[in-house]
Amino acid sequence: MHGVVRDYTWTELATTVLPNKNQITLNVKTDWQVGEEIVIAPTDFHVDHAEAFKITGVDNSGTKTVLTLNTTTVYKHYSGSKTYTGSNGVNPDMTKTLEMRAEVGLLTRNVVFKGADDDSVANRYGAHIMLHSPGDESVIGRFSYIELKQVGQ
Repeated sequence: MHGVVRDYTWTELATTVLPNKNQITLNVKTDWQVGEEIVIAPTDFHVDHAEAFKITGVDNSGTKTVLTLNTTTVYKHYSGSKTYTGSNGVNPDMTKTLEMRAEVGLLTRNVVFKGADDDSVANRYGAHIMLHSPGDESVIGRFSYIELKQVGQ
């Protein structure tokens, strides 16, 4: 099962996004489209500070994609780098740059495998994909660029 290949399924923020902002700049130029859904990972110590958005605008006129979002951010999502110079005991003038940037993931896929709407979530049982061989364990399953919703147990 294969969906459309995307240039990037995730990337990082190019600049820090403060609360109450509805535009973000990505580290690269992407093929992401209006109407698709994204998630921005948290950069603090609270895992529930990840935020999901719908893309309402895309600007690819520069070297990096700028996305307009359907709502404003609630939390700060950090993006920056720090360069350190010094000795590591072997190299006396070593320079290292530490990149610290929030990840941004594309959630939307054109192929969606989805469990039932009526009871999957409530019963905690979702759709399953089962592959069977004729007894010789020859089956191979390949999945790429697909979205799985309301699946598993």
